[in-house]
Amino acid sequence: MDDLIKAYNSTSYNVFKPKLSIIVGQNNPKVDILLEKYNCTEWAYITAHNQYSKVLTDQENIERHKHLKKDLSRYSTFEGEGVG
Repeated sequence: MDDLIKAYNSTSYNVFKPKLSIIVGQNNPKVDILLEKYNCTEWAYITAHNQYSKVLTDQENIERHKHLKKDLSRYSTFEGEGVG
């Protein structure tokens, strides 16, 4: 479990557009600017891919991603990826 936590904490959580990266424990002024632009005080970086750290097929991940996007349709969202 410690290795998994280390992996998540050392991952770069990237947003494609606007281009920015989120690193655990590091402040990013670009995130603050984005929050202000959308009049938000909270945010989350979430994914439907490989839930619970279990590797799924590409097709399963695509389907789960579609469902997540639908569930979040009333929120401002930005596509991205986590890079370990």
